[in-house]
Amino acid sequence: MIEVDIDRGPRIAFGDNIFDELNEIVAQRIHEGRKVFVLVDENTYTHCYPILLNKADSLAKAEILEIDSGETNKDIQVVIQLWKALIELDATRRALFINLGGGVIMDMGGFTASAYKRGIDFIHIPTTLLGMADACIGGKTGVDLENFKNTIGLIKQPIAIFISPGFLASLSARELKSGFAEIIKHSVISQPEFFTTIKTLTPAKQIDWEKMILQSIKAKKAFTDHDPYEINVRKALNFGHTFGHAIESWSLDHEKDHLLHGESVAAGLIIESYISHKAFGLKKTEFDAVKALVCKWFKPHKFPETAFSEIVNYMLQDKKNETDSINFTFIAKIGEFLINQNATSDLMKEAWDYYQEI
Repeated sequence: MIEVDIDRGPRIAFGDNIFDELNEIVAQRIHEGRKVFVLVDENTYTHCYPILLNKADSLAKAEILEIDSGETNKDIQVVIQLWKALIELDATRRALFINLGGGVIMDMGGFTASAYKRGIDFIHIPTTLLGMADACIGGKTGVDLENFKNTIGLIKQPIAIFISPGFLASLSARELKSGFAEIIKHSVISQPEFFTTIKTLTPAKQIDWEKMILQSIKAKKAFTDHDPYEINVRKALNFGHTFGHAIESWSLDHEKDHLLHGESVAAGLIIESYISHKAFGLKKTEFDAVKALVCKWFKPHKFPETAFSEIVNYMLQDKKNETDSINFTFIAKIGEFLINQNATSDLMKEAWDYYQEI
């Protein structure tokens, strides 16, 4: 396990009484004549922005930019509209851009700010479990291109991250569970003791989300601080995501009630754990433990027979590929990962069929 310093990198403020600091930052920028913008979707504008404004009243002088929620809107055309809005509102390079929302808002908002006039400062305020436990950390920004996940983007750190678990009360049970897939992943690749702990959790029971989020942040920061540009060990964070991203893209293309990111990753965790067991030394007992934990939180999704070949085509376009082969991260045991791995077509199909039969 890589040592992690929670104070390294962007400022991370955590808790439900953290917004005095944000208020001071915004007030100072406005006092200096610098414009402040807040990116929201219809959900965070309704349920989260009023709470934030009550705790940081200097935001009353900020400009609100609202987009439609959901992965289907994580598109370069939406970003272009945001850039046009910034120009119309006279945003200079000294402006501050605040992203209030989940992974989509932070990915898009971070990209919008990072590319506008070659970069303006931005702050993340995640409002979902996935956003707090995963997406706000590491500096990845970007948009999808024709449902190919995060094909356009760059790595740029926010100047600060404000994490208030109180926002989780605004989520549906489905959205809350979706974020848990990334917590499972972090435990599997690097934290065996944490994995043992979360195996005992039950979705319907009261959970100490602050503890879960902090542990997950520490796990991810260990990788992103050591390898910010994903040259080496940061690739461990891709476990479950090669199949997972392809499944998400397929679902966005084919299903009206499409899978959420965490639901897609959950399927990927089982499929890639199966391959890890069959070809990369993961013991059956550990594979069974991963599968049981994932299935406790996520009901396996049923796909039509035609889906597999299309999902393989999505994986062939995955941004993580460095040759003409599909690039995977697998696990040799809980807490030990293997990056830059390949799997045969037969084994990928075998793993897919196994998942279909659960």
